[in-house]
Amino acid sequence: IRAPQGGIVSRRTIQLGETLAVKQPFLSIVPLDFDNVWVVANLREDQMDRVQAGDLALITLDGIPEKTFPGWVESTSGGTGSVFSLFPPDNATGNFVRVVQRLPVRIRFAAAENYQNRIRPGMSATVYIDDKTVVRRSDRVW
Repeated sequence: IRAPQGGIVSRRTIQLGETLAVKQPFLSIVPLDFDNVWVVANLREDQMDRVQAGDLALITLDGIPEKTFPGWVESTSGGTGSVFSLFPPDNATGNFVRVVQRLPVRIRFAAAENYQNRIRPGMSATVYIDDKTVVRRSDRVW
């Protein structure tokens, strides 16, 4: 059996001795392509005027609390989470309580030497964004 990509088996749906049909999926692989790992920070809308692509960031993962990783803001979303929701909030009842919306911000890891095998998709993170410095990608020094 040959996997289409390298990674870690995260879910197996069959047991030893079971029969498989042609093209029947029987496991899931989480790729270990660290170039495609990022953090999505859901920032309050009143914080967005100070954040832009290129801002430096610090990332701390709950699963690796002893290490803080450098990163940078790759992009900000064009809309709040409620815009993309399957069931957007319905205010037809006359209940117009103002709720601060959150916007997703994608933050890339700049460096994570020796930690690639411990960082997994879906881990919880805390992010600090330095909104005072914007560094162009070609000028970035860590």
